[in-house]
Amino acid sequence: MTRITMTIDDSKIRQQLKVLTVIAPKMLNADLNKAMEKAAEKVRHYPAELPNQKYKRTFRFLKSVKVTKAKRTSGGGHWVRTAALKTDAVQKKTGRRYSMYVTGNSKGRKQARIHQNRWKVARTEVRRAMREMTKKTTKRIQTKAKV
Repeated sequence: MTRITMTIDDSKIRQQLKVLTVIAPKMLNADLNKAMEKAAEKVRHYPAELPNQKYKRTFRFLKSVKVTKAKRTSGGGHWVRTAALKTDAVQKKTGRRYSMYVTGNSKGRKQARIHQNRWKVARTEVRRAMREMTKKTTKRIQTKAKV
């Protein structure tokens, strides 16, 4: 008869979990906020003016790009962290909202043709920043979890 036994001292695992429950939430909030700010900076960037451009820039769009800081909420038996990049530029004379024509809507669509390939699409920049953040944060948490 062959018998193989394995004994695990879970004190190290418990210690790692205690460290993670303190470090991970703060780390996630900070990293999420940093990623959204990075995306916002890309979206705020004004491209060079077109040759013979008649439109006078008001920089309303630049001022309208805002980041809502990460919040932790409960959702379906687990915790969810949410941060948001919002743009809500409004024409002064007409009151018309125009951000989606500059950087696209929440699905990355509706960008005006004149702005395509000149202005960054907000959704694309947020997704790019999130992918980068996920990799970096995962590595940081793994490093912190080692005791």
